[in-house]
Amino acid sequence: MRNNRVEVTIRPIENEVQETTAQRIKQFRKKHNRETFVEQLKTAVARGITFDFDVQKVIDGTETEEEIQVRYRMEKRTWGDG
Repeated sequence: MRNNRVEVTIRPIENEVQETTAQRIKQFRKKHNRETFVEQLKTAVARGITFDFDVQKVIDGTETEEEIQVRYRMEKRTWGDG
């Protein structure tokens, strides 16, 4: 590149809207096949497995923001990240 002309274009970075933790969880689940997750929950409940959260709300998609946060913290502890 010595003795050659180089053109550089500078553009402003677009501000991204900050997502809540719940929104990030939803995006993660959507990306990693939420339907499969729900089907696994249905199968587990049918086999009699119990959970520390309201599985039906997860299946129906009616969890509140607070319930999602509580479940997220439980998941982090389960996997050793919290």
